[in-house]
Amino acid sequence: MNLIDGVKLKNLRVLCDERGWLMEILRSDDEIFSKFGQVYVTTAYHGV
Repeated sequence: MNLIDGVKLKNLRVLCDERGWLMEILRSDDEIFSKFGQVYVTTAYHGV
């Protein structure tokens, strides 16, 4: 795989339950963290 110079990859984990799912994109304690807050993506299932 050809990567862009300086770009770092992180494996993301999706947390699911009966209400929907959440994926944490970046945390302040991540190795690649650099002066940025935390980022999440969430989805709530219809009717929740």
